[in-house]
Amino acid sequence: MTYARGVSYVVVLQPSETIEIETEKAVALQDILDGLHAKVPDGFVLTHFTASTARGVARRVGSREITGDDKQALLAGIPEGWRAVSIREE
Repeated sequence: MTYARGVSYVVVLQPSETIEIETEKAVALQDILDGLHAKVPDGFVLTHFTASTARGVARRVGSREITGDDKQALLAGIPEGWRAVSIREE
């Protein structure tokens, strides 16, 4: 595949690590949310939950960028534990 000269690509990466969280079952939805949020470790954010089971999933937060001239090589070289969320030309 041929690439235009002078084109550089930037791939924004996000951690793919997730953890499951469980709290005490409660009658009020807000109590379940409060319980789950209290158990989310630093560096993570609650992404979704199921009220009936009082369980949720948290994702590690953060991002980083990698750059290069070969888009396919960049995408193929994404490190373990990371996923591409966007790619742009510069």
